[in-house]
Amino acid sequence: MANGLDIDGLALFHSSAYEKIFGTKKKTQKQSKQRLSVVKITNKESHRSIYRAYRGASITGLKEGMVVLSPISLQELSSPNSLDVKFSVTKGC
Repeated sequence: MANGLDIDGLALFHSSAYEKIFGTKKKTQKQSKQRLSVVKITNKESHRSIYRAYRGASITGLKEGMVVLSPISLQELSSPNSLDVKFSVTKGC
C-alpha cells in the first residue's frame, strides 16, 4: 500500500509519465480511454510481464521514471533472489 491506497491491479506513476508512455497528453484523451489506460511492465532480465491500469499519483518521493506496484505485482515480476530489478514500461492493449 502507498499512502493508505489499495494499489493491487494498478501501477502508480508520476503525473508526467502519461505522455511518455502513451504518446499523447491525458487531457486530450476521451474520458472512456482515460479509464482504460493499461501499461505493460516487463522484467528486463526474466522477460516476465504483467498488465496494470495506469494511474497518475502525487506521492511524496515519487519521481519521474519510477512506478509504485503492489507487493503481489512485484512478486509476479521478480525472481525470488533478485534485489535490484530493471523494468520496462510500455503501452498495453
